[in-house]
Amino acid sequence: MILALTISFAIVGVHLAIKELLSHSKGVDIDQIYEETHEVTDDLRLVKTWRTHLAKPLFYCVTCMSSIWGTFFYILLAPQVYFGWSLVAWYLPTIFMVALFGTWIYKLYNGTK
Repeated sequence: MILALTISFAIVGVHLAIKELLSHSKGVDIDQIYEETHEVTDDLRLVKTWRTHLAKPLFYCVTCMSSIWGTFFYILLAPQVYFGWSLVAWYLPTIFMVALFGTWIYKLYNGTK
């Protein structure tokens, strides 16, 4: 559970860092980019749709980020935490807890329900 909380804080930090980095360096709001991709029609729709599918687990959605970033941090941190326990057996429960805790932390940060 402590590992899941640690990973959740790391994922929320990665999300906020990427959001601020794009906002300050490029003047880009990722929320605006994500919403614009749903309004496009015709030939660009396929390209825009793939951008949204890649953006969600990489940097847009904190809950969706738990699958990719949670796996990365789990591989990085789990051997130091679970000394003799099966790493594979603890993977799925940890990632589910990361998704849950990450969503709660981000909602507390934003003040949303």
